[in-house]
Amino acid sequence: MNSLHIHWAGHHHAVTNWRMAAPGNRNSLILVTQGECCYDIGDKQVIVRQGELIFLSEHLPRIGSSDKHTPHSRYTVNFTIDGDIRLPLFMDRHNHKLATRQFHFIQSRFSSLVRCWREKYSYFEITCHAILYELLALMNREVEDKKVSPHKHVLAEQLKEYLNQSFCRKITIQELAEVIGRCPNYVNIIFQEVQGTSPIAYMHMLRVERAKELLENSGLSIGDIAEQVGYNNQPYFHFMFKKLTGHTPGEFR
Repeated sequence: MNSLHIHWAGHHHAVTNWRMAAPGNRNSLILVTQGECCYDIGDKQVIVRQGELIFLSEHLPRIGSSDKHTPHSRYTVNFTIDGDIRLPLFMDRHNHKLATRQFHFIQSRFSSLVRCWREKYSYFEITCHAILYELLALMNREVEDKKVSPHKHVLAEQLKEYLNQSFCRKITIQELAEVIGRCPNYVNIIFQEVQGTSPIAYMHMLRVERAKELLENSGLSIGDIAEQVGYNNQPYFHFMFKKLTGHTPGEFR
């Protein structure tokens, strides 16, 4: 049976003056969330900036480093593959880097994976592997979706920006259709094609990410946080939070 085996997952926050050789015979999937870092891969130097995702093959020895004055933050998962998983990322033994169009969603999934790996609750390995498969599938899709027309990307970005600014209030598909001057069905189709998820699912992800920040950094009650991020129904907030994080808001706090 073909499978992945995770050896380590973590989040490095506001790191400066970092330099480390990558572990041998390990693939790495990395998302930079702040600043930039650099990887020396053979005779090439690859700079990975905020919002960029990079896959580094186990077949490529590399050394990672960062500036001694400018902090950077990144998520990293190191893993190996047992068997032959037929994904383009694994087939050419090269590194792949892209500026992901789904930064907030990808960051959310990395956060869930790292939290699960750190806390090691029941069935954590199955959960971590499922999220890693999801991340790899999303990256492969983005690599392939470069064929999507530039016009569709522009419209999807308009929708994404509108959702980023308005997710804390009620939003309808009809409202989104008016933003880009298209019919409601087209909104779902184009957003799914470019972003890999529906606009409503993206809105829930933004709400839950904001709720996570408030749970960690404020003294607000869970009910107040639910209302602040756009949920008037607290049980539904609990449902969506657990669906996207694997924890209830109380457990997360």
